[in-house]
Amino acid sequence: MKKIFLWLVIIVIAFFLCFIGLVFFYPEPESFSSIQESSKVYDRNGELLYEILIPEKGKQNFVSVTKISPYLLDAIVAIEDQDFYKHSGVDFSSTIRAFWQNFYYSEIISGASTIEQQLARNLLNHKERSYLNKLKEIILAFKFNFKYEKNELLEK
Repeated sequence: MKKIFLWLVIIVIAFFLCFIGLVFFYPEPESFSSIQESSKVYDRNGELLYEILIPEKGKQNFVSVTKISPYLLDAIVAIEDQDFYKHSGVDFSSTIRAFWQNFYYSEIISGASTIEQQLARNLLNHKERSYLNKLKEIILAFKFNFKYEKNELLEK
């Protein structure tokens, strides 16, 4: 019995170390480091003539989080991820709940994405929902959480 327990502990530790290694060495999407904004064409007087929209994304303009109303930020966090300022990128209880519901009903009926995971999904441009894609989102969510401040993530 002690040998089984020891092997279980070793397996859990090995899994944890592999996961931490993935978090630190998993490549960050190139699109995360540079925010692609819509191109703007101005006349010689500085008046906007035309804006070239990004295919599949439309109009995109960077806005610093300091220029956004704190009430709007609070509303976004309240709707999308109530524990945004408390967790480390992944809400484990919601993830386990969603996994159980999806397993029980044999189809994906529930999600548990935090704001960091939603950011990862958008950057990875996933078209389908799968457990492998969810694992990639979780790894990137941890990476983002360790590398950036929460307000920096809201700007992305």
